[in-house]
This record gives sequence, C-alpha cells and structure tokens, in this order.
Amino acid sequence: DGIGVEFNIIHDTIVVVAPISGGPSEQLGIQSGDKIVNIDGENVAGVHITNMGVFKRLRGPKGTKVKVQISRGKSSKLLDYTITREKIPSISVDVGYMLDDSTGYLKVSRFTATTDHELHENLDKLIKAGMRRLVLDLRDNSGGYLNVAVKIADEFLTANKNIVYTKSKNHRY
Repeated sequence: DGIGVEFNIIHDTIVVVAPISGGPSEQLGIQSGDKIVNIDGENVAGVHITNMGVFKRLRGPKGTKVKVQISRGKSSKLLDYTITREKIPSISVDVGYMLDDSTGYLKVSRFTATTDHELHENLDKLIKAGMRRLVLDLRDNSGGYLNVAVKIADEFLTANKNIVYTKSKNHRY
C-alpha cells in the first residue's frame, strides 16, 4: 500500500510524474511536476536517495499516514500534505464513454499489465453502444510497459508498420 504516485528521481530530487488516478495523492491535489523534498520530517532532496529509499518511506500498511512536503513550480513556499496510505488502484483506462452516437472516447493514463484487458473491455462496451470511430486519448500518459504499448498500437495500425525501434549508443549491441 502507498500514496499513489509515479515518480522519477531527477537531479537528486523526487519528482512526481503523475498521481495515480483514484489514489490518495490525486484526491489531495498532488500534481505532476511536484517535487517531494521532505518525508516524515526527513529531508530527501539532494541526499542521493534511491528508488528503494523512496519506496521504503512512502509505502506502508493501509490506513497509516505519511507526511510529505512538496515544492511546486517556482514558489518558495513548501506545501504540507498528510497522506493516508491506501491500496492503490491499478486502473489504466481511466475513462470510456460515447462522445456522440458513433464516436467513442477512451483515456489511457499509463501502460500496465492489465491495460490491454481494460482497453478491450471498454471497447466492447463502446461497440455495443454503436461506436464506429474512436478517440484514444494518450495525453498525460506517463508510460509504463513498452510491450503493452506496442501490443495496443498493433491493434490500430495496419500490418508491417514499424511501431517502435531502439538504438543503442553502444555499437556492440
């Protein structure tokens, strides 16, 4: 259980990539780009914290609380949050509905192990509702499993089209 944020450590600072939809951090108003500088009274910025160090501090039993201080934007004022840890929902297809009689809309916030299944469940409902066109909204998608993203892209592209390729800086690979 945890506070429900995806994060990266950038320049020795914990940066929120995205609050997880339906999680406690989103409900409190924590935003993408927020910098977590203090956890339970301990400075965590500029101290070479690792991902495991962040996990140890933010995860804990459901119902327990963790205090974080956040730096937002250019403001010098730190924001204080007390977050109650919860089981974090793993929903990645946040929204699915009909825009009009024939246009469906799906919002995919990230690519997880369940995204393909969630997408197909939502597509089935939209097709039954008369969908002939689809708006697949990937704005603010924080990424995730590349193989899942490729599998989903493959469903919408014609055969023999490149979806992704990787190139190494090291020519040995």
